[in-house]
Amino acid sequence: MADEEIAVILYGNGAGLGDFRLFADDTVAEMVRIRKFARQNILVKETLNRASFFGTLSTIPVRFKIAAGASMKIWGCNSGITGWVYTDDDSATHHSVSDQNASADFYYWRTLNTRNVPKPSIAQALADYFGIRVYGAGSGSHIEVQRRGEWITSDKFKAETGRWPGAPQTLRLHPDRGVYKKFDPRT
Repeated sequence: MADEEIAVILYGNGAGLGDFRLFADDTVAEMVRIRKFARQNILVKETLNRASFFGTLSTIPVRFKIAAGASMKIWGCNSGITGWVYTDDDSATHHSVSDQNASADFYYWRTLNTRNVPKPSIAQALADYFGIRVYGAGSGSHIEVQRRGEWITSDKFKAETGRWPGAPQTLRLHPDRGVYKKFDPRT
């Protein structure tokens, strides 16, 4: 790996979708299949918080950090939306609340609304930070399955096979509306 380019895949949890390790593993398999990278040149790491994210980046040799033409894709729902307002759920009223003092099942996401408002999209913030092109979803995302060389929704897969997709299938997340939006670093 000394003089070769590497791919870095950082994953976490996806709210109701759970552990994104399956998506990371399938991304690795696809990159190897299309010969974009050799398996030994792909780093896969779970990063669930700021410390693990930056800690992982600090372990990558400097010459690998930003290669010419490097880019990043954020799988997360709404990662390409600017000015996002975070909410928590209130099951008593069946509503999502953004008011810091509102009653809710828990106080978690709303804390992100207390600083750095209005927020850039997550994709734009990372593009600015790393100085590279970043792609982010402009909507929620859904699971797609590779079947017979095509990407289909998990609902269509279930209708065709009678079961939900899982680890044996190649999976990806795809925006519910449109495609991933492109964000270049602002100067």
